[in-house]
Amino acid sequence: MYNFLSSPPRSLYMPFFRSACITNEYLQLLFLKKVYQISKADIKLGTLTKSATVEELLEELKKNLQNKQFKPTGFNPSLLPDKEWIVNVLHSLWPSNSYFSMGEHQINQTIDTQ
Repeated sequence: MYNFLSSPPRSLYMPFFRSACITNEYLQLLFLKKVYQISKADIKLGTLTKSATVEELLEELKKNLQNKQFKPTGFNPSLLPDKEWIVNVLHSLWPSNSYFSMGEHQINQTIDTQ
């Protein structure tokens, strides 16, 4: 089912196949469109400007999805997706999030050191 969901026509952006979150239950939720999903075409690769754990990033993603009344992630708290998936989804939806954007203080420090 993973290949079906990640290939055309669905072409969903999926956590790595070997991620703990990839369970039959999660794949069924994706298939039934009961959890948040994003297409590969809508992904914008992100790079963190400050360090964060997988748990912190996932919590940020969940909070933002809930605030926008999007569907939940569907992840079991003990079976997490890979960090790259979370970073890229979060960045695709909210590129100005504090995990990606440099604040004025950081920008000034960067300019001062050049």
